[in-house]
Amino acid sequence: GGQQQVKRAVMGDVGAGGQPEQYTPGKSWVRVDFQSPKDKIWDERWGGVTTCVVSVEAGNDWVEKEGDGAEGKGPTVYKMKEVGEKKREELKAKVLEDLVMAFPQCKGRVIFSEVSSVVQTGLSHTPVRFAASCVRPKTEYDGLYLGGEDITYDSFLGRAAAGILACNAMLGYTSLDLLWLEKNVAADISRLWKDARGGQGEEDLFEAVGGNGEGDKKDN
Repeated sequence: GGQQQVKRAVMGDVGAGGQPEQYTPGKSWVRVDFQSPKDKIWDERWGGVTTCVVSVEAGNDWVEKEGDGAEGKGPTVYKMKEVGEKKREELKAKVLEDLVMAFPQCKGRVIFSEVSSVVQTGLSHTPVRFAASCVRPKTEYDGLYLGGEDITYDSFLGRAAAGILACNAMLGYTSLDLLWLEKNVAADISRLWKDARGGQGEEDLFEAVGGNGEGDKKDN
């Protein structure tokens, strides 16, 4: 529920030969996260239902070698292979076995589950792409701005950063504004929030949004 601590479990070994070539319940690395308690109004919205994300290192049969980097230099690159529904169901059954092993209270109470893998989308992350002058938040078309992983990098933080860059471009901020004048969308939001609270300090802001002081600041 919303007042509970975020539950987490990490099992298995990583590296040094500890990771089996095939995913094996009880031996392979697995991380279990229950994220719903982070939402303080989750219980009000969804009652006794919670969400769970189980991250695993898939076996070697799920990936294939793509290359050794440019001209044989750099790290070896692997990509996900296309696997059938049967293989996905087999992996899901094994992962659920580890979930119940870590949290026995989940046995027989899983309403829905699915297997998802990292999917590469968008432009290739090559030096040519990063150097392209046209791949920027601001485009040559009035009112059209770009965001997402193609502007930065293929990751959650990359997409979030691209959104911030797009907002800065919409506001017309330049490198001078960002680097020297501390004018950017994040700073603007902070100032607006402070003004709306009548110039309250950081501790007052945390209290105003339901926090309880130093402990909440550390968690955030």
